[in-house]
Amino acid sequence: MDIFKNRFLTWLLAVYFVLMLVLAIDPVDRTTWFAENFTVWIIIAVILGLYWRGVRFSRLAYGLMFVLIYLHTIGGHYTFALVPFGLGDGFLWFRAQSL
Repeated sequence: MDIFKNRFLTWLLAVYFVLMLVLAIDPVDRTTWFAENFTVWIIIAVILGLYWRGVRFSRLAYGLMFVLIYLHTIGGHYTFALVPFGLGDGFLWFRAQSL
């Protein structure tokens, strides 16, 4: 597969696999971790399948896709309610006040 010719995509995939392996160690809830990562694996399979068929995206598009993948992987480790970013409660409070 010529995916290794696209160094940017190769690096994004390498970072994902390292992140996934690190976050596979002692997740908060193994069932949630598997469910969240299963959807990520489907997304990655679709991206690689499209790449193999000749569909190419820009670096920005790949970068944004992998931001979603990375955040989804982190959320699967902690469960989304317990992610230690410190943004969840404030963001939800702000949304609740604006409704």
